[in-house]
Amino acid sequence: MIAPSARRPFSFAVLIALLGGRAVGAQDFAAPAPPGPGDAPVLFLESALPAAAGALALDGLVLRWNGLDELVTRAVAIGFGARKTRVAAGLSQTGEPEVGWTCVALAAGAALDGAGLGVRAAGRRDRDRGALGGALGPGLGAEIGFGAWLAPSAGVKVWTSAPQVWRRGTLPPLSRPLTWGVGLESDPVRGWILHRSPSRGARDMGELSGGVAFVTGPAIAWIEARERPLRGGLGLAARARSATIAAQVDGHPVLGETVRLSVSFGAARSMPDPASAGTSPAPPADRSP
Repeated sequence: MIAPSARRPFSFAVLIALLGGRAVGAQDFAAPAPPGPGDAPVLFLESALPAAAGALALDGLVLRWNGLDELVTRAVAIGFGARKTRVAAGLSQTGEPEVGWTCVALAAGAALDGAGLGVRAAGRRDRDRGALGGALGPGLGAEIGFGAWLAPSAGVKVWTSAPQVWRRGTLPPLSRPLTWGVGLESDPVRGWILHRSPSRGARDMGELSGGVAFVTGPAIAWIEARERPLRGGLGLAARARSATIAAQVDGHPVLGETVRLSVSFGAARSMPDPASAGTSPAPPADRSP
């Protein structure tokens, strides 16, 4: 029998053990949104994929991972663009002091006609004062990665993201391997296919996922299916004036549900634009161990 006082750290340890070696998203700026480049600063910080259009925007994000109250992420981010330049910065905190960490991230890049390229950098520090030492200091870790997207024709977009090309110090909570995706659009329906490469040291073939989004007025709804293990998720985002509210629920047969909520102010829609070509985004209804 596990004592009540030890249940939360134990639950967290089990979660990390189950996720070990599996290609999954990070826990710092995983906004509720389909995969691919989007306008929200949190999306830029998460994947290094710059927005097609730049404008001042502010994001707030709350996530509860796999139904664990002790594994909640809270994040804020700000981003802006001037001509072809895109910049974003954010701060997030995940978990309780005994098992959690704090992350600061920066992203910079450029978006040309039908193409974008970005770089992200993140630094983390364990919240536990007794954290073990590392190359950068006790409980300190850093990572650098890149992302790029291309719209070769109207209604088609391809992208790739490698958020952890370089790592130093304490290892990140979860590995983030190379991903690539293809998005297609034929209003009001959009679809995508995404492949996540195996995590470092893993012997599997990675993970394949796909989804479809439906746009109606200022709102967008999407569903997604993933393999290994087979699971799914659904999301909804709606815009009113300068604010966008988005929510997403991802199921897992073993680990439980992950819930993501976000609110964006300014030009950000918190919804990626998987397949639109050019630098001008679609209307607001267009779009996250």
